[in-house]
Amino acid sequence: MGKVKIYISGPIAHYDLHERKHAFLMAKERLESQGYDPVNPFDNGVPDNAHWREHMRADIAMLLRSEERRVGKECRKRGRW
Repeated sequence: MGKVKIYISGPIAHYDLHERKHAFLMAKERLESQGYDPVNPFDNGVPDNAHWREHMRADIAMLLRSEERRVGKECRKRGRW
């Protein structure tokens, strides 16, 4: 059996994009070190400047292909959310 695919979820809109990318990357690396196959919404193939609806379409498709969803301290920074 392959690795469990986990979608990393957390707030992105209205936050510093660079900080969010870093937080999601840290979550991805942590999950990989625990033996998971993390799915990072920043890897959705949609350009950063695309309309948020395009990002949501791609992200929801990625979410539906994942076995688990992960929300929480993996994506938090100093309790901002």
